[in-house]
Amino acid sequence: LGGESLLDLLQNDPSYFRNVLFILDGDKDLSKSKYKDLSKNHCNIIKLPGDVSPEKVLYNYLLSLDPEHEILTSYFDKGLSIRRFQETGPLKNPKYSSYEDERVKFKEWFKDNKIMFDDINLLEFWKRDNADLYDIFIKEFINRYNIVAARNRIPKIN
Repeated sequence: LGGESLLDLLQNDPSYFRNVLFILDGDKDLSKSKYKDLSKNHCNIIKLPGDVSPEKVLYNYLLSLDPEHEILTSYFDKGLSIRRFQETGPLKNPKYSSYEDERVKFKEWFKDNKIMFDDINLLEFWKRDNADLYDIFIKEFINRYNIVAARNRIPKIN
């Protein structure tokens, strides 16, 4: 479900859904929406790192790699390069031009490349290279999870 649908569930049935942990994309801005008080009232909503979609976070990460980065040097023989990421990416590849919504372009691009990303352990590289953002997310996740766990009488994470 998309962020709006998830937040509708919490807003319309808080007695049940306050016992569920909601993890939203980083580009979901609650501050100017009808949902702005949900996180404060229920303490069960967190956002992924970054202020753009997770797919765009990864795309921007790939484009920002130093030419000597392990991803590029270890997988160059498989055709991985910043140039390739740019040319086959969601903004330049004609394959994605039919999508008007930029967010959809990035989602489709990510789906098309997921096997490669899994093969090279892209998320592990991102976590290592963005340790501060990752650590903040994990601390917030544990905090919110433990709040929900207490409500559900299940073990907390230490």
